[in-house]
Amino acid sequence: MSNILPAVVSILKADASLGALVGSRIYGDFMPEDIQKPAVLAYITSEVAENCFDGFVGFENARVRVEAYGLTRESADDVIEAARQSLNGILGTYSGVPIKGIAQATGKIHLVDIPNDGTDRWQFRTAQSFEIAYNTF
Repeated sequence: MSNILPAVVSILKADASLGALVGSRIYGDFMPEDIQKPAVLAYITSEVAENCFDGFVGFENARVRVEAYGLTRESADDVIEAARQSLNGILGTYSGVPIKGIAQATGKIHLVDIPNDGTDRWQFRTAQSFEIAYNTF
């Protein structure tokens, strides 16, 4: 696992506005089954290491997708907006990773999951991807 994901999760967990909506239900890579909603899941979709002809430079870009899960569209939208705001303008070192900048890579994507447990409880997801520039050494 890249070292950028724990940094992103720590940023999200430290944000009081996001915490007010989801509590401690902020996860990296996977979310436990049957977790209460709303919740947040973050994971890396791609990484690119910048290199020079004479060696590694220790500069990388990662695309991180953040997904907000809710029992309503409004809930999922509120959570992704709080997550987006918590990442906005972040610079500095988090979990030992020097973050040089974060940009929105996509707009908000709305998804709906059909119930798979025989109920009528639909699950709403709002996702957004972010490009993160950081140093690895």
